[in-house]
Amino acid sequence: MTSGVQQLIATPLRGWNLGEVELRPGVCLERASSLSGFDIQFFPSLSEHELERIRKREYWLTLVTDEPQNEAQCEAAQDHLLRCVEALQIVRPNGWDGIVVTNRLGEAKANGLTQFPSCEPTKWGRIVGFGTHQIDYIQSIVVSVERVYDEKIVRFQTPIQLLIEGLKSRHYFVSFLLWCVALDSLLIAERRDVFERRIIRFLGADSFVFPLGERGYQPPYKVGQLASDLYELRGFIAHGYEVPRKFRENIRFEMQDTVYPSGSVQWDYQYRQLLSDAALFLLCAVLRRIFELDLIELVKKSKRWKNHLDTLSPAAP
Repeated sequence: MTSGVQQLIATPLRGWNLGEVELRPGVCLERASSLSGFDIQFFPSLSEHELERIRKREYWLTLVTDEPQNEAQCEAAQDHLLRCVEALQIVRPNGWDGIVVTNRLGEAKANGLTQFPSCEPTKWGRIVGFGTHQIDYIQSIVVSVERVYDEKIVRFQTPIQLLIEGLKSRHYFVSFLLWCVALDSLLIAERRDVFERRIIRFLGADSFVFPLGERGYQPPYKVGQLASDLYELRGFIAHGYEVPRKFRENIRFEMQDTVYPSGSVQWDYQYRQLLSDAALFLLCAVLRRIFELDLIELVKKSKRWKNHLDTLSPAAP
């Protein structure tokens, strides 16, 4: 039995640039300006810095539901929204403020606030938006993530949760390990040569690791170039060995201008930082490709999935 009162659950979203849209029935992306009167400034747990950051968000992800009558209903409604947040991080891991606000429709002030640890992106994640994806593609990823949770498919739940926890970490070594464990669990590799072979066959040796930036810049690094070193670094860190010099060398994170080919931009980086960033984007790419190709049922069956990976023709980029 419902109270007849409807509730809005909302969270600010970073980097959305595809306009107002309904992602799933009842779940929409709305401009902050259309949520006028949605006052959150009186919550004492929000600092001035956090309020300032939230006010900069142009879009909010919203869900309208009947007002929950108990704690279980409240958690279910919030989880529904958070699944969409996780799906959007798989599409573009550009972070999340960790703020979920609720209020009764028609009321000026929000009446509930939940704060989670924020998800902070890598440097490239901060400047890559959603503009290179179609809405129907993003919606399909959301549907796949909802299925993973509805059917309690641990084979996918764990990597998705590791993806999010890595974004919450404040140290790139910790994030790197979490993302590598997630990749390893999806590819069932356990050895460097197996990991390298399977990720190259699945994504393509010449596929770019990092997505094209919206302003036309493309980091030149490819799957076949980084896969082996990524797994090697994972082994050194996971087993407590000193990280070899080649991973600690200062390098330039390069970005080639695809609009004006003579132009480029570089960041000062250590090679191990580049590999940590790469682990994140490779994890997202593997999850997206599994969902794109509708391979969820196959991945659930470990023996068949490993055989599929080992007999694939190398994927085209």
